[in-house]
Amino acid sequence: MNDSEALSAIPRYDPNEDAERVFDLIKEKNSKEVLQILKGMRIPLNCTDKTGMSLLDQASWSGLEDVVRFLLANGVDPNNNKHDSGYKSLMFAAIAGHQGICQLLLDFGAHVYSTNAIGKTAAEMAAFVGQHECVSIINNYVALDEIEKLLHPKGNDSDEIYPKEFSQTLHGLVKTHIIHPIWVMLFLRDHYQVIWENRQKFCYVLDRVFERQLRCKESNEVMSLKLWLILYTVRETCKFVEANLEKEKYNAPTIIRNYAKQLLKMEHTDRIRPNLERYLRNAVQAFPYHHCLLFHALVKNLAAVEFLNAFYVIMAVFSGQRMAEMSHFCATCGAVTSTKRCCKNIYYCHPACQKMDWGNHKMFCDKTEKGEERRCSLKDHRVSKTVIQNDENVSKDEANRKKEIENEQIQKLASSLDDLKFA
Repeated sequence: MNDSEALSAIPRYDPNEDAERVFDLIKEKNSKEVLQILKGMRIPLNCTDKTGMSLLDQASWSGLEDVVRFLLANGVDPNNNKHDSGYKSLMFAAIAGHQGICQLLLDFGAHVYSTNAIGKTAAEMAAFVGQHECVSIINNYVALDEIEKLLHPKGNDSDEIYPKEFSQTLHGLVKTHIIHPIWVMLFLRDHYQVIWENRQKFCYVLDRVFERQLRCKESNEVMSLKLWLILYTVRETCKFVEANLEKEKYNAPTIIRNYAKQLLKMEHTDRIRPNLERYLRNAVQAFPYHHCLLFHALVKNLAAVEFLNAFYVIMAVFSGQRMAEMSHFCATCGAVTSTKRCCKNIYYCHPACQKMDWGNHKMFCDKTEKGEERRCSLKDHRVSKTVIQNDENVSKDEANRKKEIENEQIQKLASSLDDLKFA
């Protein structure tokens, strides 16, 4: 085969046709084939359709997180402004309600305050269509650069250089929109190896980020209160572990887990978790800036609640009454997207949370009572069924015995015939 024949044998691709096909595949949510084409570099990664919608925009809208991750990792700009209506990738992800993609775009530098053609931000567009958790993720985001500046104020010339994993763990806690104490404790337990040696620096940076929210030109009371609740839990957990680490034989993660279970503990007569309720109210009361309007609103609402539920009141003040009513919070850690339902009004985000709370929940769970009733009814049904079967089998047993007697007589007769010697 000569050179011309070899060149003709190589498959040729039309970039325009491939681009159209990729857009169609993204709409069909076929991420496997999309990634195969993109990795083959058959089309430019920043190409757009007729409306100026980029591949990243379309993938963000369709919820293909692996495609979004690939495009961002290969240098695609999340702040593309070629769309006819000025929509950005973050806006598409927020409107569609893809929380993970919103978080991913923010981590890669998506601008929170950029607006579209009608002057609306991504958070405002998400709020308009009822995607309240995406709004919370966007509004509570803190960039990694801010954490790095506090950890290493002189850059590489700082007195102490902390590992990258430490800064990423700290950033993961600061940027979260979940403020439930149990969630924070479980986060500390899961990242104990990274945090514990430098826990004082961890608390210091958290405190600095918290202080900055009110000591700037545009104060952010919501972020300030959110970070305070997280900081309060981190400090209290560290104190508890330090006080019990030498006394108890357990390791630190087990002590943290026991502390969380202690807060979750309920008695059969309780309508709420008394320890957790007391803990949250103490955390709010310990907030140092009592002049904040949001603090006054929170204290007033907590005092007005007939059946105490501080976490619900806090979430209603932070994210609005609508989100608090529409969301299903995990009964253990307070995560918003909780889809695992145990009984009518109890939701969990993960089987681990359900297992952790089972000691309390089994006292109130309707399914447990119904299960016991069902087991009893099944047991009674089996007993009655066996009684009926026994009555029916009496006559069958008598007939079988007669047959067995006849068979024994036949076998005896056959053996006696075998013993006879014929001449």
